[in-house]
Amino acid sequence: RDYRFTTASELRVRVAGKKSAALIDSLPMGKTARVLQRDRDWTEIEYETRDDGNKTGWVFSRYLRRFDR
Repeated sequence: RDYRFTTASELRVRVAGKKSAALIDSLPMGKTARVLQRDRDWTEIEYETRDDGNKTGWVFSRYLRRFDR
């Protein structure tokens, strides 16, 4: 499994991998997410929420970083 963490102070999560897609959530800096797939500059992720369990959505790939080994 490929896990990353967010590097933006507030990373917007969208329903699709494009800037015009509707916003569904925002993630704080340092939030862990699992990579599901990539499409050019966008990454589909799965992340855990306090209220709803796991959610999926698309984020701009530039704001995700790998964990150091």
